[in-house]
Amino acid sequence: MKPKLFIIALLALLVASCTLVPLPEPEKEVGKLVTISANIPEETRVAYEDATRKLSWQNGDTLLLAGYDGTTYKGSEKFHWTGGKNFDGVAVPGATTYKAYYPGEIITLDDNGNVQPLAADFWQQTQNGNGMTDHLRYKLLLFDKNANALDQTFSLALKSDILRFTLGGIPQDVGTLRSLIYTVETATGVFKSLQLNVNGVTFSSALDTLTAFLAFDPAGVKIAEDGEVKITLIGDKAYKWSNTIVSGMLYVAGKRYTANVSGTWTEIVNPLSYVAEYNVNQAGDGFVTNLTSCTGSGYFTWNNALNINISGYHLPSNQEWFGIVPQAPGYVRFNATTSYDNITENVIVQGDPITMTSDFRTPKSPSLTSYALRYKGTDMVSAWKYEYVSNSNNTHLKITSRIVAPSVTINDIANNAFWSTNTGNDVVRYFPASGYFKLSEAKQNINIAGYHLPSIEEWSSIVPYNHNLVVFNSTSTTNQSVYETVTVQGESISMSSDYRAMANSNITYALRYKGTDMVSAWRYEYKNHNTSTCHLMITSRNVASTVTIDNIADEPGFWNNITINGNDVIRYFPASGQSTGVGQNTTGLFWSSTGSSQGQYLLFNNAKAASNNTSAQSNKYTVRLFVPGDNNAAQPD
Repeated sequence: MKPKLFIIALLALLVASCTLVPLPEPEKEVGKLVTISANIPEETRVAYEDATRKLSWQNGDTLLLAGYDGTTYKGSEKFHWTGGKNFDGVAVPGATTYKAYYPGEIITLDDNGNVQPLAADFWQQTQNGNGMTDHLRYKLLLFDKNANALDQTFSLALKSDILRFTLGGIPQDVGTLRSLIYTVETATGVFKSLQLNVNGVTFSSALDTLTAFLAFDPAGVKIAEDGEVKITLIGDKAYKWSNTIVSGMLYVAGKRYTANVSGTWTEIVNPLSYVAEYNVNQAGDGFVTNLTSCTGSGYFTWNNALNINISGYHLPSNQEWFGIVPQAPGYVRFNATTSYDNITENVIVQGDPITMTSDFRTPKSPSLTSYALRYKGTDMVSAWKYEYVSNSNNTHLKITSRIVAPSVTINDIANNAFWSTNTGNDVVRYFPASGYFKLSEAKQNINIAGYHLPSIEEWSSIVPYNHNLVVFNSTSTTNQSVYETVTVQGESISMSSDYRAMANSNITYALRYKGTDMVSAWRYEYKNHNTSTCHLMITSRNVASTVTIDNIADEPGFWNNITINGNDVIRYFPASGQSTGVGQNTTGLFWSSTGSSQGQYLLFNNAKAASNNTSAQSNKYTVRLFVPGDNNAAQPD
């Protein structure tokens, strides 16, 4: 049977009748002690009884009475339930009429008697057990905003709503339930979620039903026409049910609604679950048995990797990897404090393209742990923890991910306490660390289909051959109409370029490829000198032939919106130095394929960047590959 959402209205509202009982008068201006009598049902507590849909008083209940003299607010006093129909309190001096609010210990008023906004966590609720309603007690807002004398009747109107969930067919894989999330589409593509925490419910072969109650403020909650409704259960695993409400739905204050569901529940799979737990073995026909060892795994050319045929698995695309580790460098950082919010990411999960937003934090430095709240705006919103574990031959990256409720924030998860409890939903994967190449090894051993080691002429297309053009921390210099010959996609190109270095700056600007179809603005920035995050950031942007070097050397004007998603192309080159440690954190060294007795390479440091450099081939430098233009593989950063 197709799942349906049934709506039932609350049958009745309360009417509370109050009378004044005189007591001995206290000191002047303090106010009289009074007892007000509330004519309500005989039950002894304010609670919600779903069978009768009645509210009743409970020991400790409090009304807040706001006193007025005409329209002038005189102050407020709390009246406490003493049994039966009675509430005791102190009359407000000078007040002749009152407005009443429940719960009195939570509602606050400003100096003019206006109700203040509720605390941010007011609507957080925890239901303890299947079918229980005790948690609704302080979430039922009752107001009488008509000014009445104490001997008149107070009619308390229910301002909040109650939603009863009657859910069936729940998979036992949900296990111990932690959260129920009710999500409605309020406008096309716009969703609002309400969360109920749950204790004491574990699903099994003997239990597949749940009765739950959620109090909520109907203001701002509605279902648009043809809007989606989702119910998500998060426990040891996460499942969702969804349906479309053709006619939409408006929630009215003071009602009780019911959601009856008995249908198909779909598992929400954490994207990290799709990653194999172990590396592929050397034979390429199975997996290694050690999660973190840096030796023992197989090493494959790209073509050979594509031909690995292990049933149920495939080689991931770049976009699939981006679903695990973000594409742009700098978001997941170790030994550096970082904070990024609402970063747009485009990834692929199980063949489906997904656009999402994510938050990233590395809360302290030094730290080998970075946190992220990813997949925001999707059903897979999840907490992520990235840990760099340095342990000799077992050095590795450990990634832990957990499906969470939409209400969870990056600040909630960026701490050890969050990750030390409720671990049943966690997915963990380990990625062992690996090596480097010297030039002869790079030429002979790197064989990744679609990529190649660039010649020095190709490197010159990115960083000029001349040492005096891209300089840092120098005097202001301008070099115009510099003649350059470079290679792009195997084609030799002659062009002219303009360069401008700013005085005492880590930035050089260039207008390159003048006289060609690829005329473009370039920005070379040397960053984080003598730190583990030192790197050269190169940004390039296609521009009109009318653009001048004066235009692009204007910052922040011209470069105000550097973006990896628009016309800008950005590449980062870490200052890795040599394998011996020389130059690490200050200098970047990248082999080219050009060289005979000595090899040529790209170099940058805090003084310059140039591709006119030679070195003994026995030195071990970093390798960055180039990709042909007709290759469909995404270019690496």
